[in-house]
Amino acid sequence: MRANQWKALRQDSGNPKAFAPRAKQMYEERGIDHTQKGIIYGDALDDVNKVKALHDQCQQLGFTKCSFGIGTWLMNDFKMKSSGYKEKSKALNMVIKLGSIDGKECVKISDDIAKNTGVPEAVTKVKEIYQIPS
Repeated sequence: MRANQWKALRQDSGNPKAFAPRAKQMYEERGIDHTQKGIIYGDALDDVNKVKALHDQCQQLGFTKCSFGIGTWLMNDFKMKSSGYKEKSKALNMVIKLGSIDGKECVKISDDIAKNTGVPEAVTKVKEIYQIPS
């Protein structure tokens, strides 16, 4: 089963607090030891207390690897030189999408259906394989 090969799952959209419990359930339903897997958060990380709460939740659920990746707040937490470093800079709103690996097109399945990317037929196929509602 391919999920055995995954080192981690990345939460990108939707409710971050609901992500780790859903990931744990998915692994358990497939007989996979989730304690050897990681969770990577990367959406709406705009508060250190939120980051700490998500980390604590992962620990309580038994995920031994919890990390935080690219996110608007994490990557744009700096002050403007032009203001004498007193004013926060406006966040850069950039999106990084994986398009292909070794010539094979990739898809992104999001909790927000408008954020799904890839060839529509491939998105549909992946959702069917992993029993993800459309």
